[in-house]
Amino acid sequence: MNRLLLELNFFVKRETKKGWKLPMRTIPDHELVYIYEGEGVVCLNGMTKKIKKGDLLYFYPNLLHSMHVTQEPYLKFFATHMTIENADALPFSCLQKTNAPIEIYELYEQLRHIAKSKPYLYKWKQNLKIEQIILLLFEDIQRKEMDANSDFMQHLIDDIHKNPTANWNIEDMVKNSGLCKTTFIKLFREITNTTVLQYIICLKIEYAKDYIMNENKSIQEIALLCGFNDPYYFSRCFKKQTGVSPSEFRKLTSFIPIL
Repeated sequence: MNRLLLELNFFVKRETKKGWKLPMRTIPDHELVYIYEGEGVVCLNGMTKKIKKGDLLYFYPNLLHSMHVTQEPYLKFFATHMTIENADALPFSCLQKTNAPIEIYELYEQLRHIAKSKPYLYKWKQNLKIEQIILLLFEDIQRKEMDANSDFMQHLIDDIHKNPTANWNIEDMVKNSGLCKTTFIKLFREITNTTVLQYIICLKIEYAKDYIMNENKSIQEIALLCGFNDPYYFSRCFKKQTGVSPSEFRKLTSFIPIL
């Protein structure tokens, strides 16, 4: 994330009570609302959602929104309005979950103290503090997304192991992951230390070795069983991985005594 050129317009710490309501409105600047206690309801462009402790709301300019509370525990939140010079929007969706780290609350309290006491160079200090808050929120959300993506990728790898000879299509994998193709490929490589195609081929060859050693089938039949439509391509992949051709592998393993 590039550094944002922003200026804090105003800041508020609010503890709501029974009947509190923020009427439907739009705003000309950017607003971040961090909920540190309680629960309530937010309406975003006509869509109503429940909100609670640890949620982050982002109201970008001209977004139609409202908030209200319906029951205890009532909402307690920090709200910051700011102007951003070098970006149309902050790197957040309108509603995101955070892990509600203590650091975020402490930074907001420090910001509140600066806004209230107005020390020397307070505007500059306020802007630096809100930058810290945005960075911490962004890193927190990124960690959660990476954990979720890693979980998905691990499930995908488990599925590939269960049935490596299936007709795996990388475009379908990317679509199901919800990631862009570049991120998907990068994450897969980080976990497996190889490409998607090479990983699948490696597993297929392991299956082929088992067929060759234990089944009296032709090399062409084994190639098809392992998901290779071209037996010549199968042979090239097999030799690249094992150092010998499928036929040579059969000869070598046929002399291994079965104990």
